Amino acid sequence: MTYKETLSQIMTDLSNDDNTVFIGQQIVYRGNPMSTTLDDVPKEKMIEVPVMEETQMGMSLGLAMTGKRVVTFYPRWDFLISATNQLVNHVDKYELMTGEKVHIIIRVGKGSETPLDPGHQHKANYLEEFKSMCKNVKIFDCKTIDDLKLNYQFAKDNVGVYIINEYPELYYNKTTLNIIPDESNTNSNAYMIEDLMGSGWYEIENYKICNFDEISERKDENFYHIVHVNYTLSKYILENKKLPISEEIISLLKKHQNLKVIFLTEHECDFGYVIKIMVHILQMIGIPEKQVFIINGNQLLPQLKNEINSEINIHVSNRLQLVITRNIVNFCDGYPFKIEKEKPFMCYNRNLTMHRLGILTALKHHNLLDDTDWSFLRGNRLADMKLENGDIDPNILRYVFDQDLINETQNSLNFFKNINIKKSDFENYDIDTPDKGQDWNTMFENNPYKHSYINIVNESQFEMDNLIHITEKTLIPFYYSQFPLIVATHQHIKKTKELYGFDFFEDFFDLSYDNEPNPQKRMRMIIDEIVRVSKQKDRLEGLYRSSKKRFKYNKEIVTSLYDDKTDYNFFQSLINFQ
Repeated sequence: MTYKETLSQIMTDLSNDDNTVFIGQQIVYRGNPMSTTLDDVPKEKMIEVPVMEETQMGMSLGLAMTGKRVVTFYPRWDFLISATNQLVNHVDKYELMTGEKVHIIIRVGKGSETPLDPGHQHKANYLEEFKSMCKNVKIFDCKTIDDLKLNYQFAKDNVGVYIINEYPELYYNKTTLNIIPDESNTNSNAYMIEDLMGSGWYEIENYKICNFDEISERKDENFYHIVHVNYTLSKYILENKKLPISEEIISLLKKHQNLKVIFLTEHECDFGYVIKIMVHILQMIGIPEKQVFIINGNQLLPQLKNEINSEINIHVSNRLQLVITRNIVNFCDGYPFKIEKEKPFMCYNRNLTMHRLGILTALKHHNLLDDTDWSFLRGNRLADMKLENGDIDPNILRYVFDQDLINETQNSLNFFKNINIKKSDFENYDIDTPDKGQDWNTMFENNPYKHSYINIVNESQFEMDNLIHITEKTLIPFYYSQFPLIVATHQHIKKTKELYGFDFFEDFFDLSYDNEPNPQKRMRMIIDEIVRVSKQKDRLEGLYRSSKKRFKYNKEIVTSLYDDKTDYNFFQSLINFQ
């Protein structure tokens, strides 16, 4: 039940007792939020009074003196102020003066400040002040449904005087997340929903799988159709000229405004133009933007939405950071701080992307590969990028290297042409195969990061516009006491600092490349910084020795993400979304 439904049930139960009477303004005739909880209370048990708060409190005491259990209504604390004389000098002192008890339940409301501010005379909460004035009145604060049930039960069963503070803004709050599955779609059927909402995923327990009929039967509740997008949503729309939902769901969306659709990309991002594409397709098929949610890992989603003044709802998922953080902490907690390192650099690479290949090529070109603990686990995928003579086509780097850099590094690029799967020097365990997933837990437990000072982090995205995708790759060096040099999209580092507050050791590293929007120029600046740092090994080692507290600071930030509730709170907010 909702907060309001719970109150209504409590009032009805109280009215079933012949000895209970209700008194207040606008209770017989609806006029304030409290009056909407009395629909099943017989009118003959109510006493309607005009605006005379002090007299109402005196009448309540008088009725209680005859043996009645009185429920008296003050929709705002501000109104109860006018009854303070009767409450403090008579009701509160009655037992002290007579040795007898009376049974009075005073319902008081804390005025809501949103969505409209009612003004200073209608939103006060004087709960603590009345506690100090009323020594024999029990005052209960009811912010949840459980609070209502527990405190009203106590007030019902025990003769005495009670002030019960409630929050009318919560009246219409629902407690269950209603999900509409589509059994014709494996990405949105009931099995997928149960897996998605379960303890291994978003840990949402208060959800209900609903059928189509319930959407129209409960028009005052929200219903959600969740599509688990394990592909690129924008690419799907462009190629198929439609949304990845059935015609039946589309028809329901057009018919029912209380039905919303969520396109959930669990831990990846999308192209930066996904919102524009979504707006276009929604206009074509006639679905209001405000009934659509896009969830993915692009930190720029709010900005992209605002730039085109779209009504599409967005949420930046934090699930990847949460899951990885928990695994890191669970499998590698309490490792020793190792000062002596085997390598200045490390650079781990799993999936083949051009910026990752470009960084490895640059390291080879500048004779830094031997100073780097590096991996290239999917090198076999270069087979499709070779010329007839067996060399790697240098133009595959054109989006991350300018032409001069392509020409300069062509011979170094071909160093990688015969590499199939290259593990790092310290990965003496099964870590990845093209047909299997990454064994993160084994990796974290073995902690190969302890062997290098600087982690050259090749993030998932580099050359794309309007995209910042912060993955586990960014978090790892901060937990494992490494200097981070992050190779990522424009202002990735800036956004990471804003979100988490990490120390990037900018007293040593020049991270100005982060502000360069052109990916080719940014790549050259990164390479120049790697080369510069490689020539200062003594200073690097000295800084590492003196930075134990700074590394601890960064590690504590990552550890604090263990209990992050970003995604959980988002799903809970959907229940009462407006």
